[in-house]
Amino acid sequence: MSGSSGKGVRRRVLELVTSLSVYRQLHGIRDLELDYIRRVEEAQAEAMERVRRLAEGAGSLVDLVDRLASEGLLLEIADLIAVKAGLERPSRAGREEVARVLSGDVDFPGGRAILLALQAAARSYAEAVLERERPASRVSNICPLCGAASETMYRRRGSHYMVCHFCGYTWRVSGEVPACPRCSATPPLDVGIVSDKSRRLGLARCGRCGYTWRIILDEHVRAPLIALPLIALGAERFRGAVEAAGLGDVEDHEGGYEA
Repeated sequence: MSGSSGKGVRRRVLELVTSLSVYRQLHGIRDLELDYIRRVEEAQAEAMERVRRLAEGAGSLVDLVDRLASEGLLLEIADLIAVKAGLERPSRAGREEVARVLSGDVDFPGGRAILLALQAAARSYAEAVLERERPASRVSNICPLCGAASETMYRRRGSHYMVCHFCGYTWRVSGEVPACPRCSATPPLDVGIVSDKSRRLGLARCGRCGYTWRIILDEHVRAPLIALPLIALGAERFRGAVEAAGLGDVEDHEGGYEA
């Protein structure tokens, strides 16, 4: 690995681990395994460097994954991740194994390592897209790049964005008002938000379609996109309040719960 690539890997690892440590009070995950996260991020960062040029030239994520699988590169990065993360090493990582993992089946030799390798490829592709064009604007909780569902919204520069839990791609859902990413309903009539008193995190529920999602309300939270869903998990502590309040009364409780 070249010096510049090595610096890029170290930067990614440092940014992720630091952000999860800094915002520990927000996400509230007491048993967060930072050492394991560090090892996985280091392995994925190395994998991302290996496929970066291919990702930049790929016409779609499907094309990228198909090429990685057919040329044996997916097996290489899955093996790298398995060794660094202490997972079972795969003997194959072709189209059949990719299909199994994407269907939700990782209970085969090397399955979890292949999943993390696919995520590394998806993250690399998402970064390439975001470097050459502005985030897409769409009302949806489904990532337009990889098709994964997201439950995480964040606020930045007066707009509200969703971020993909799998690839880290981000897309704009609405402006100043946090619209429901499924049906575009807005507060206060159709969307209620329960948040902490400092208005840093919130859990929103749409009274029109019933969708519930997490929101990082504090624009000053700075972390890698891939870390935002973990930080937003802290909003889950408001789920009981959302359920107890009922759809029609949620807005009355906004800002009334301790973090």
